[in-house]
Amino acid sequence: MKRLKNALLLKQLYLFKAFGYRYTETKPFTEDTDDVPLPDTLESLHAQIRVCHLCNYAKSRRQAVTGRGKRGAKVMILSAAPTLAEDESGTLPVGKSKEMLDNILQNVLHLLEDDVYITSFLKCRPPANESVKQYDIHSCKPFLLKEIDLISPRYIVALGVEPFEWLSGISVDLTQSHGIFHDFSGYPLMPTFSFSYLLRNPALKKEAYRDWLRLAEALKREN
Repeated sequence: MKRLKNALLLKQLYLFKAFGYRYTETKPFTEDTDDVPLPDTLESLHAQIRVCHLCNYAKSRRQAVTGRGKRGAKVMILSAAPTLAEDESGTLPVGKSKEMLDNILQNVLHLLEDDVYITSFLKCRPPANESVKQYDIHSCKPFLLKEIDLISPRYIVALGVEPFEWLSGISVDLTQSHGIFHDFSGYPLMPTFSFSYLLRNPALKKEAYRDWLRLAEALKREN
């Protein structure tokens, strides 16, 4: 909860900056702060995400893309940002990435769709070839932390180095760190290759398979 409160405070400061303030006195969150201004249901949280226009990507998006799944999901799968196809459809994943996810669920993890919650760190698709700025990361992070709080998954899988580093604050070399569990506020967090990267680099599918197999084995030990 402390991470969520800090992220919300930073988002508030960025909002003041967007309005042109150079300095403002704002009461920081404290450990006993109860009023965290984000909804306590997924439906309401998703509704708030859809109307958010704080970051620059809201200007060029077709729509904000919310997470897919239910509370109580065993695994949260986290991508960096919606793709062009996901921005157009409003759901994730789609196309070949969806086929890859379905194959992993059925043949490696042996889970149902209801056992998984999939979301993206950034809720809006960045324009092509534009680097993601810290402002945009901090604008979306409170939404993700609230999703984690509501879902309370057993494991979080980050698809690619970007969502892993943005969430954990840990810089890693994915070629060396994929498939390794890290602690994030009590949640086991594992980075692996994104579906789009695997589609471009099919030779890495065997390594990715071993990553997902580690997750399957961890889930099995809990049952």
